[in-house]
Amino acid sequence: MDKAMHNETGSPLPFTLVDTGPGTAAWRAVEPDAPGLFALISNGEGTAPPVAPETDDITIAIFDDSVEETLGSVVIDGRAGLNIWYLKNVGYVPDKEPGGELVPIMELLNNVAGHLLLRYYEGE
Repeated sequence: MDKAMHNETGSPLPFTLVDTGPGTAAWRAVEPDAPGLFALISNGEGTAPPVAPETDDITIAIFDDSVEETLGSVVIDGRAGLNIWYLKNVGYVPDKEPGGELVPIMELLNNVAGHLLLRYYEGE
C-alpha cells in the first residue's frame, strides 16, 4: 500500500501511507534536498501512524534507500515535543511565531522530519 493522503479540503498532505510489514504501517516523508533518504513516522510503538499526533508519542525513523537498517530515530511527545525539538535544533518555537497561531500539526511534523532528513544527509 502506498497512497497519497489529503486533508479535509482535498489538498495533498506531505506524507504517503505505506505498509511497513505484516499488520504495520507508517507515514513516509521525503525531503528533496536529501535524496535517497526517507522518514517513516509512526506511533511510539512503531506499528501504525499516530492516531492523535497532537498528543501521541511519535517515532520518526530515518532510512536510506540503499540500506536495510534504520540510520537513526527519535521519539517525540506530540505537538509539545515537536516544538521542543524545533527549539533545540532550529532555534525557535514554530507555535510562538508572530500571530500566535498554531502551525497545523501535519506541517509541523513534516518540518521536523525534513530537518532530520537533512541532518542525516549532511552527516550530522
